[in-house]
Amino acid sequence: MIDTDTRNRYRFFFENDGYISGRKAEGALRSARTERLLEQAVDLGVATVEWMDDDDYDLGFYDMTDEQVREKFDSNEWTGPYGCIVTVGDESESLWGIVLGPNGTNDPYARCVATELAGSLRNDLWQAISDAKDDDGIEETLYALSTAGGTGRGEA
Repeated sequence: MIDTDTRNRYRFFFENDGYISGRKAEGALRSARTERLLEQAVDLGVATVEWMDDDDYDLGFYDMTDEQVREKFDSNEWTGPYGCIVTVGDESESLWGIVLGPNGTNDPYARCVATELAGSLRNDLWQAISDAKDDDGIEETLYALSTAGGTGRGEA
């Protein structure tokens, strides 16, 4: 049975993230559980999500003129470009050249990006959470691991 928090996260990812055709529900549930682990790790101080400006972004990426692209940024229709770095201990994953809507890093896509990056660090998240809680929080950690899906061996 899925708790209310996971259900709400699932609904968000189902509506806002892209998945392989026919696997949308599976991907949304995996993202919901990964985001939950990431938030727990951030709350424990063992993981960080950092957004920064991407100064090396190439405007020529789009099928538009540089002037048209600049107009999108100048009008605040687009914000960024940004880079996102998710770090757990000594491991990190990043993505650069992220263009978001007018809400900047509060854009729903930003949440999807951070969660996707965290998905590549699931084993590190689990280990960091477990280490941070030590033996005092082992039952809660085991519950978090069991509701995160997978076996903790890197399955997506």
